[in-house]
Amino acid sequence: MRLKRLSEHIGAVLLDRYVLVDLVGQGGSGVVYAAKDLTLGRRVAVKLLHEGLSSDAAFIKRFHAEAKAAASLNHPSIVRVFDSGEEHGAPFLVFEFLGGGTLRDYLDSGVQLSIPQAARISLEIAQALAYAHNRGYVHRDIKPSNLLFDDEGRIRVADFGIARALAEAAWTEPVGVVIGTARYASPEQARGEQCFQEGDIYSFALVIIEAITGELPFLSDTTFATVMARTKESIVVPDSLGPLRNLVSEMGSLGVKDRPSAASVVERLAVIARELPIPDPLDLTSWTPSKNAFDPPTTVSRIPPVIVPSSAVGIDLEGALNPEHGVLDSKFVPPSPSNDFLRSVELANAKGEFFDQDEHLLIPEETTLALSGTSAKTSNAPVDQKAHSDSESGLGELHWFEALQADADSTLTVGQVGAVAGQTLIESNQETRGPREDSQSDGVKVSKRLKKSKGEGSDATESSQKRRSVFKRSAVLLGILALVVAVLIVAISALSSPAKFSIPNVIGKAASVAQGSITKAGGVASTSASVYDPSIPKGDVVSQFPSPGSLVVKGVKVNLTISLGPPLVAVPNVVGDPLQSSIDTLTSNHLSYTTSSSYSETVPTGDVISQSITGTKVVQGSKVALVISKGPVPRIVPNLVGQSLAAAKSTLGSQGLNLTSQVAYSNSVPSGSIISQNIPAGNSVARGSTLSVVVSQGPHLVSVPDLTGMTLSQAQAALAGVGLSVGSVYAPKGSIVIILQNPLASTSVLYGSTVDIYGIKM
Repeated sequence: MRLKRLSEHIGAVLLDRYVLVDLVGQGGSGVVYAAKDLTLGRRVAVKLLHEGLSSDAAFIKRFHAEAKAAASLNHPSIVRVFDSGEEHGAPFLVFEFLGGGTLRDYLDSGVQLSIPQAARISLEIAQALAYAHNRGYVHRDIKPSNLLFDDEGRIRVADFGIARALAEAAWTEPVGVVIGTARYASPEQARGEQCFQEGDIYSFALVIIEAITGELPFLSDTTFATVMARTKESIVVPDSLGPLRNLVSEMGSLGVKDRPSAASVVERLAVIARELPIPDPLDLTSWTPSKNAFDPPTTVSRIPPVIVPSSAVGIDLEGALNPEHGVLDSKFVPPSPSNDFLRSVELANAKGEFFDQDEHLLIPEETTLALSGTSAKTSNAPVDQKAHSDSESGLGELHWFEALQADADSTLTVGQVGAVAGQTLIESNQETRGPREDSQSDGVKVSKRLKKSKGEGSDATESSQKRRSVFKRSAVLLGILALVVAVLIVAISALSSPAKFSIPNVIGKAASVAQGSITKAGGVASTSASVYDPSIPKGDVVSQFPSPGSLVVKGVKVNLTISLGPPLVAVPNVVGDPLQSSIDTLTSNHLSYTTSSSYSETVPTGDVISQSITGTKVVQGSKVALVISKGPVPRIVPNLVGQSLAAAKSTLGSQGLNLTSQVAYSNSVPSGSIISQNIPAGNSVARGSTLSVVVSQGPHLVSVPDLTGMTLSQAQAALAGVGLSVGSVYAPKGSIVIILQNPLASTSVLYGSTVDIYGIKM
């Protein structure tokens, strides 16, 4: 069985570091295993690609280059790539382990996303694309199976760069495998054109529509019909997408230039998400490893040369875990995750940060309790009763409510109040009963008192009863006192609770404006750090803590991270390089590009003639305009008819054209002049083309033969032999003998002329 064959590699070690511990899924390009990194002791995922790819040297080189480039992407919504390598020629990729499954798994379970859920998830995906696009990267394979959830329900984009390497590989997909890209291909991909950032936006639109409606636009009976339908018209977005409809319609435009950028999608999704209700948590089905899967193996083995036979793969990666494909034993269905980590989250700002719905009450660092000459910071955590004993809390003889009044701005939690009140009751009880002794001593003393009472009589009994009566009355009074104290505590706490305010959202605002907003709201703004950011202008706020919308007491410090703007990068010189090589160089330096074309007499077709920026540093993500050579300017064919052969060669030679010739008679064109040319004047030809001409030899003259004494038939034959024919015949009917001709014999005439004859009857 397929699963058993793939499971044979469990326990194998790659590069003496990564132990394969369990099978997660399989697809058109390879198999994914859960693994353990023996060096760092962490969980990772390993994707083993098919053996058919190992023989493609160009793919192996491209694969490692793309993996290295993908590893440089550092964004919370992009799956981190840790390593790549080969084992017995089989390429593999190591990336972070995410146990929340894929969006494909979620949709295949028969549920769709609500509008708020889709807006929140789409915002995270858009942020990942904007980050990558700003650095010149294009994904090329946005689809639900490449969108992974972590254990907390956050979504991340996987396989950056790998899709491009697979697309350029010289191998054949296993029979029956439907590549995921085909279902989510952009119109330009369907036409076989190069895919740029706009293609990711189109595929993204398809994913959003399917996630909400459960249906994929343009879906037909065949993959070919599906992708070709997209080349004819833009996506018609259903009304069920609500506030997302207009944006998704633009994203699914047929024209590349009509689609918004990823950065624009982020901005608009942030606005939409803020207006929507808080999304319900996703009921994800996470991948669960086998028992002790991540424990160190007792024995390990080297992976055999043949990693994954192509014939063993018959399903798409998107549907690898779908029971309808008939591979039920390859699906891991663990218990649903608890609701503890899937709590409701609230969208707080345009950068896609989410927070618990529970109120966050933050106490300023300066708020303290002055207790017996010392200060102790207040806490919202429950207070252990022992920690509030006289010896450890510093209360001494200071009563609990006096300590509370020592700082009117301080606050105590209900747990703290209960602990202090309880300690007070214990102390009061001890004062009534005297020092407490252990249980064994009490037992001995009771026994002694009983023995003594037998000898002392009723006096001892009466004295004991009086003491019990006094204790009961004291206990009742203490109970009433405790109740009064509790009421006073609640009242004092309510009166002394500090004022609270909701932290405003200042992300994306200028630092001075942000500081003013926070101060006006009641907080204290503080710049905690400055970082480079490709999307936030210099001097604006990148992030803030506590997060927007958090409910805090007045005077709390709000730390702001200020943007230094996009980082500066050096622009490499790519003039004279082929276009694809130039693109790779620019994107690896986190630069984007535009292209135009022009003719060049010196730069070969397809190479870079010039670039707009060179030899300096620019903001990361800047565009470098490249001018690509179309080769030499086309030549206009001149009119050569009537020119001499030498003149024609000179004319064509000055334009980089070549000439061949042949001769022919002409009754109208003088000898040595050109009669005709194979390419008419006015047509365009490439530099180096060859033209052919016909050069005149002048008129074609022949000598008239002597016809005297010949019969008519003999004369006709003689004339035909030299290109002449019989003209008028002057003779009686019947057989004749020629006695005279015109022109006379040996006269030169034009080829094709006629000769008149005169004859007599034989």
